[in-house]
Amino acid sequence: MNVLDDEDDQSFHATRDGYYHLSDVEWDAADRMGSTMGIHAVSVMLEALK
Repeated sequence: MNVLDDEDDQSFHATRDGYYHLSDVEWDAADRMGSTMGIHAVSVMLEALK
């Protein structure tokens, strides 16, 4: 899983195949949350839900 593509980029970047159980709507929500809450918070949340 590649969460950080660029250190300065605050949008969420993870590979979809790592979270195949998420629907398109859930995946889009995770991407938006990464932009507002931060990448680390979203990655921790997704790992906890895995």
